[in-house]
Amino acid sequence: MNRKIRDMLNEYDIVLRYSSLLEDEGFYIPELNIIVVSSNLNEIEQLKVILHELTHAANDRKDAQLYERIETLRQSMECEANKFMVSGMLDEYMNEADLEPYEVNYTDFLAGSELEPSYDTLVIKLLKQKIMGTSF
Repeated sequence: MNRKIRDMLNEYDIVLRYSSLLEDEGFYIPELNIIVVSSNLNEIEQLKVILHELTHAANDRKDAQLYERIETLRQSMECEANKFMVSGMLDEYMNEADLEPYEVNYTDFLAGSELEPSYDTLVIKLLKQKIMGTSF
């Protein structure tokens, strides 16, 4: 498990558990402050789920009831969770490959990280921000 994930789990006092019995890839239970991830997923898929659910745990736990009731809010929360997931995957990719942002081939990153090609625009934006030293 990477340091960023460990730090966030500790900072927000989130419990991370794995289960082979899940029908979904994973989910966050705000009442228990726990993230459950399918142990049937490969390592890359588990990382994606953990990063996505960490965003919900860090940002959305107070709005959990609204998440279920208001579709536009749910979509916004999912969008933010996906942005954080892609950003975390990109950081992990650059760290493991010892690459600077300007050295990253975004199509290789998307393929190697098992991310949908539809994330290409977001990845390009993230790389530009990293090169310019800004954040989104």
